[in-house]
Amino acid sequence: MSDAKLKEIPIVDNADEIRSVDFSCNEISSVDNLSQFKKVHTITLDGNKISSSTEFPTMPTVTMISLSKNSISDIQPFINQMSEKFTNLSTLLVLKNPGIPNVFTPGVYSNDYKRFRVRLVAALPKLKVIDSSPVTAEEQKEAAAIKPIRMSTRKKIATRMKIVDLAPSPMAPPGKTAVETCKYVYHGRASEGNRYIREGDL
Repeated sequence: MSDAKLKEIPIVDNADEIRSVDFSCNEISSVDNLSQFKKVHTITLDGNKISSSTEFPTMPTVTMISLSKNSISDIQPFINQMSEKFTNLSTLLVLKNPGIPNVFTPGVYSNDYKRFRVRLVAALPKLKVIDSSPVTAEEQKEAAAIKPIRMSTRKKIATRMKIVDLAPSPMAPPGKTAVETCKYVYHGRASEGNRYIREGDL
């Protein structure tokens, strides 16, 4: 059902038996109804309005998904969701999204794209092809050396506990401790590089 001006994925007959679906060149932003395809292995959604916040259902049967020419702008939430919802993904196509580095631009952008590929392989170890190019042994090696930390680029407020000794007091038994709370603020935009920690740094 490509180029049919669809706003969402329709309910279809015999969805349980369908192995491949193509809803490219529509206006789809919600993909909730993908869950009806229990045995699908290939999904094509190029040229739609899928964004970083679009929620996909869990689909372990899917091995290939194409999301080129959409509205994916925030890379890390997108990578996290692909890793969680498509656990057997081997092929992923995501070119021409606003947040995906452009492989065709030389210089710093092509380097960003190389790093993006490594991040994908680290999160999705079964990936064999990214944007029609096979995953290389070097990319697998680099991916194995990093440990992903799932953090949004938005500000996160976390709470940590610390134990402090109380000053001696005639009213309190020796050695008594108290627990107090300390808040710190994480600014993702200022710490892009901290999303991944190499094993040697731990």
